[in-house]
Order: sequence, then C-alpha cells, then structure tokens
Amino acid sequence: MEPTARDVPIRREFEVEFEGGGDRTDVARESADAAAIGHTTPDADVIEYADAFEIVVELPGLTADEVAVTQAGGAVTVAAVKADPETTHCTALVRHLAERRYGLIRRAFPLPAGIEPDAIRACLENGVLTVVLPKTAGTARHA
Repeated sequence: MEPTARDVPIRREFEVEFEGGGDRTDVARESADAAAIGHTTPDADVIEYADAFEIVVELPGLTADEVAVTQAGGAVTVAAVKADPETTHCTALVRHLAERRYGLIRRAFPLPAGIEPDAIRACLENGVLTVVLPKTAGTARHA
C-alpha cells in the first residue's frame, strides 16, 4: 500500500532584483487579485510555533506530483493545475451544477524574517499541503 503523505520538493528559483523592486505587499496583492487574473487561490492557514512557521494549504484532489512549491523573490509560492475530469473523457457534456473549480491554482506567501530558507520542507497528505519554515536559532522562541 502506498503511503498517504508525499514530500513535495522545494524549488529554489534564481532571484532577480529589479531597480525599485517590489516588496512583500506585491505578494499579498497578487493573491488578492487572483480571480481577476484567471486563477484560483486555495484556502490556507499560516501558523507560528516557537521554532517554525507552518503554512497549511487545502489542495483537494491533487497529488504531490501535480503540486509545485517554489521559493523565490522573498516568497514561497504554491501552484498546480487541476484538470476538469468530466471534460477529459466526455464530449457531450451538459453540466447542471458547477461549484468545483479547475485550472491554475496559485498562492504566494511572503517569507517571514528570521527563517532558514534552505531548510523549508513541504508534504502533501490527503489533499492538505503543509509547508514548514524553520526559524533561525536566534529567532526561535524558547518555552
């Protein structure tokens, strides 16, 4: 039997700084404007623990192979493409109710200060992606 949890590799993209470049509000604005630019923004929670931040993202129906987690430009971005299964194997389709969303799913989260960017890890289990952002030794709170 296959395990339900799968690690999702973190891609560290080359960061390019532009003159007068964007700040963390650009990342937040991108997520807020998702519907206007044609993609779905998944529901998420950001939780702070003594030694790490945790981003929990709902991605129902997706596998680890379909999800990309990247770190670049001071943000962690979660992206995937969710195919509409009905349109892939039926040419005479009459949809009477359409509440589920398909297509590009994307959400960016600004990286908080004081984390270890090379230690970020992600795991997808039962349609829930958990991204752990470990804090640096100097940032971690001791109980």
